[in-house]
Amino acid sequence: MHDELDFPPGTAKLKLGGGVAGHNGLKDIAAQLGTHGSGRLRIGIGPREQWTFVARISALSPAPRGRASELIRHGAFAL
Repeated sequence: MHDELDFPPGTAKLKLGGGVAGHNGLKDIAAQLGTHGSGRLRIGIGPREQWTFVARISALSPAPRGRASELIRHGAFAL
């Protein structure tokens, strides 16, 4: 599971394999797994220019936190 700048906040997509496209977290995951072929849950956070604050899921108010938890749960099930 990783953040995706190219997707609007709150969207999620599954992807199997692919390059790391400069994403440092994906570089580390691919190095640890020894492959780029793993499944991914990509969760949209939007472009940096639109960020107004940085938040952890645990710091979100109940509605967004519930939505984030729902995306993670469904994505993990699908993978």
